[in-house]
Order: sequence, then structure tokens, then C-alpha cells
Amino acid sequence: MAGSGQLGRYFDPERPVYCLQAVGLDGEVAPHTCIKEMVDHYIQEIQTVQPQGPYLLGGTCIGGNIAFEMAQQLKKQGQQVLLVTMGDSLNPLITEEDKIQKWTSWQSFRKEKKRDKFQKYGLSDNIIDNILKVSEANWQVIINHLPKIYSGRVIYFAAAENRQHFDSTFDPMQPNGWNDWVEGGIEVVKVPGRHGTYHAEPHIQVYAEKLNACLNWTEQEA
Repeated sequence: MAGSGQLGRYFDPERPVYCLQAVGLDGEVAPHTCIKEMVDHYIQEIQTVQPQGPYLLGGTCIGGNIAFEMAQQLKKQGQQVLLVTMGDSLNPLITEEDKIQKWTSWQSFRKEKKRDKFQKYGLSDNIIDNILKVSEANWQVIINHLPKIYSGRVIYFAAAENRQHFDSTFDPMQPNGWNDWVEGGIEVVKVPGRHGTYHAEPHIQVYAEKLNACLNWTEQEA
């Protein structure tokens, strides 16, 4: 579960859940700046635990992009992927205008807003710098990620309050949204909260329960 570390504690204790930590958070190596590097690394990591499918993959925010591309690569390897879940993952940025706008937004105020938030948590400057380097690399990945059509199915968890706070960039059913890239069909499941809060307390328990139900249902169908 890329980017979904808090979800595991609300899952069925008999279900093994493996979470992937972004490269670079420890400050010992540079973070990945392209999605292929991420995908190759994370597939290698998960196959040390589970060398063969079937796989159930998922992630929140950029973790959804990563899970989507991991599924593509695993299918190329002849592996079975039962399901991909995406939690409020930003729609693919198709136009150069969108890409420039998102990058400018990060550079102009989002970066310092994140720094202020982490300082309030009492994190050290060194840890904050590592997190921001990873966040900046992640924005590069999102901006340059142009997916290909995925033959499988996707369940997209959408924060219910997003329309009050954001434009349509987190609506997968919009033109050029994730629905246009999923051949096997995309199902949208609403979860409480908005982008940035849906995967935190008190909303995360509902998200985890719905996700766990989807995973159980998918395994029973297989």
C-alpha cells in the first residue's frame, strides 16, 4: 500500500498489509524523480515478500499513481493483478498549462505551507528538509506522469468534501480523468473528509473499512 501506512491498523488482523516508504525520507539517498524508477524499486521490494501474484495494489495521492503503474508493469511481466485502488489521486496532467500551474503552486506557497505544518509538529529541520525533498520529487513525478490505458479494474476512493474545496482535479470521471485510462472499469467509492484529511483521524477508519471490504470482495470473486 504505497502512501497508506495508517490504514493497516484498522484492517482485519488476519490480512497482511505491506506498506512502502518513499525513498529519500531517511536522507541517505536521493528521492526518485521519475515514476519508472519508483515502480522498478517498489516491485523489487514487494517481490522479496511475494514473488508471484495475484497482487492487490493501492495507494493514496501519488501512491495511487505508483500503484497504477506497478500494476501495468506487473501485468507486462505476466503477473496477475486482481485490483488497483487509488485514494484521491490527482488526475493526469495533460496540458503544459496544467503542469506549469501545479509546479508554480508548489514552488510559490505549498512548499512553505508544508514546512510550517511540520514545524508545528516539532520535527527537526533535518527531517523537514528530507520530507520536502521527497515531496518536491513527488511533484516532479506527478507532473511528468502520462499513463497508458490500463486493462484491469480500479476502485477510486474519493473524498466527499472535495467539491467544496477543490476544482475537478480529484474527480476521476472528468474528461481526461482516471476513468479515461481504465479499460476494465473504474468504481468510485465516497469516503468522508477532503483531500488532506480523508486518510487521517477521524475519517481514516471509514476509509479502511470500505477498502478492506473491497479487498475481501475482490478475493472472493477471484
